Amino acid sequence: MSVLFQPGQVAELRFPTRRGWGGGWFDDLSQLAAAAKKASDAGARSVYVTLNPVKPALLARCANRVQEQTKTATSDNDILTRRWLPIDLDPVRPADVSATDEEHEAALEMARQLSAWLTARSWPEPVMADSGNGAHLLYAIDLPNDDEARTLVQRCLEALSTRWSDERISLDVKNFNAARIWKCYGTWARKGDNMPDRPHRLSRILSAPSEARQVPHELLMELADSLPAAPARAQTPGQAFDLPEWVRKSGLQVVADGSWGQGGHRWVLERCPFNADHANRSAVILQHPSGAASFSCLHNSCAGRDWAALRELVEPGWRERANGKPRQEAPPRPEEPQGTIQASDILSPRQLAARYDEYVKSLSSSKILLGWPALDRQLRGVGPGEVLTVIAKSRVGKTAFLQNVLLNIGRRRSTSTLFCSMEQPAQQVFERYAQLAMEETGQAIEEEWIKGGVSPEGITLAVVEALGEHTLTCDVGGLRVGDIEQAVVYARDRASHPLGLVAIDYLGLIDGSNLDRTLYGQTSRIVRELKNLAKRQRIAVMLLCQVSRAPGDDGSQPLTVNSARESGAIEESADFLLGLYRPKIGAGTTDDHIMVQVLKNRKGLDGNEFKFQFQARTLTIGTESLVLDQDSQEEPGGWARR
Repeated sequence: MSVLFQPGQVAELRFPTRRGWGGGWFDDLSQLAAAAKKASDAGARSVYVTLNPVKPALLARCANRVQEQTKTATSDNDILTRRWLPIDLDPVRPADVSATDEEHEAALEMARQLSAWLTARSWPEPVMADSGNGAHLLYAIDLPNDDEARTLVQRCLEALSTRWSDERISLDVKNFNAARIWKCYGTWARKGDNMPDRPHRLSRILSAPSEARQVPHELLMELADSLPAAPARAQTPGQAFDLPEWVRKSGLQVVADGSWGQGGHRWVLERCPFNADHANRSAVILQHPSGAASFSCLHNSCAGRDWAALRELVEPGWRERANGKPRQEAPPRPEEPQGTIQASDILSPRQLAARYDEYVKSLSSSKILLGWPALDRQLRGVGPGEVLTVIAKSRVGKTAFLQNVLLNIGRRRSTSTLFCSMEQPAQQVFERYAQLAMEETGQAIEEEWIKGGVSPEGITLAVVEALGEHTLTCDVGGLRVGDIEQAVVYARDRASHPLGLVAIDYLGLIDGSNLDRTLYGQTSRIVRELKNLAKRQRIAVMLLCQVSRAPGDDGSQPLTVNSARESGAIEESADFLLGLYRPKIGAGTTDDHIMVQVLKNRKGLDGNEFKFQFQARTLTIGTESLVLDQDSQEEPGGWARR
């Protein structure tokens, strides 16, 4: 029980009886195990438990005991969070009979193969169990109980079933609801009569990690997004299209071929046609019940390569022939290369040195210092074309951190900045600047503005004195990357000093719907396009990224490079990655600190933490820091080495 449940977690025990369903609710694991064994030994066909944590209030229905008939079962709304992705592999056989030994072993073997397949894609070790008739894989996850998580789990199961279900073994796609009941291991599976060729078996856990590691959210998204979307209609103009015949003649190597879903068909390919390295069930062709075709590859580099792209790859010019139009041949190769690359882009070592000399000289006037000497010494400044990404959970103070940076830059009176505030409107941005400039609370600023203790003009002058006239703000929400670049152009025209930084609050509010159909694909494209923007405009980019908060996680714990959703894409495009957390957040103390972690530093060391005084009431962050190395040794103003 301790493998599945955390201490004190409430779970429902449920089993069929002659009168319906019996069971109870338990927060004592030893009593839960004893009650499950007693029900199984008494002849219950199956004994189940809820996998995900149940609201403690339900314990009052029948606390740590069993009743013969339960009137109300745990509903999806009664679940606190999602802790498990449940994968059930069951042999295809007639209803209400146990599996043969051969069927049983086939399910276990598929579970072993599926586990290895996911491990090769960086998934952690699962709990593997024998359900009595088939096999179970349980992957630890950490998701809220909401519609988005329900859809994510559903699509993950459907994506796995698309690649793994066959005529012998079915991967159950219905196990996506939060209150799903699950086999209670250590109890009997009794379907039908106990026959020599179809015996009853005891369910059991076969293996479990010593410490369950959660599947990162971006890996769940990657798997879910690999499920091809059903086209609205068949995509081939003209006469009916014979997809099975097309697959047969295509020359594509198929490793699994069979029915799929309700009236569909699927072909799992040995290798992705776009990249031969994408092997081992990565690519799949689907024929939907409508007759429409779709294609998908699991790997992010194949995002956007759909059925139309696959058919054009295998059958060049098919669309023109179907429409009766001759295909236009590609123009001959020009004598001089055209497009984004020129001969002058191929550089010798001396040309590299010249570029470096230009870069170093430009840093003296254009690099961005954050305003905290110890931290700036480690990062060595954010130069034109570089991206600094800051990740934090909500309410930790990432926007306050950003506005402190803008204030520090403004005080130097040498560089203009642009703040794209998509979360906070202009009036809130101003009030927060006033808090920083006057070291007052937001409430005090508002009262002074209204009552006239300090005139509105006096508050305005304090802000202008702190920031200068060259700290610019755009509060338009839902910007696309192209809009942000246009804002940079406008700001450059307005700025009284060279524009050195565009700060964006925050990544999740940038509109990427024009870039990709999936959230992961949109995020990947957005961060890559922001990196390109930084290079084109020769400007530094500071990007805030909000980390999803797990239940019970208040932002007091350190982060890792994997903390952010779609963290792989975010980390890849960042030159610097900082993580923020506050150990005493919510403690009701004025002695607060904000911790700044250097999670990635393209110019030098990472792994250090910097500790700054933080006044949450006024949003001010002190300039003096302690440097904490990876062994948690503190050196005032020191320099920590990895």
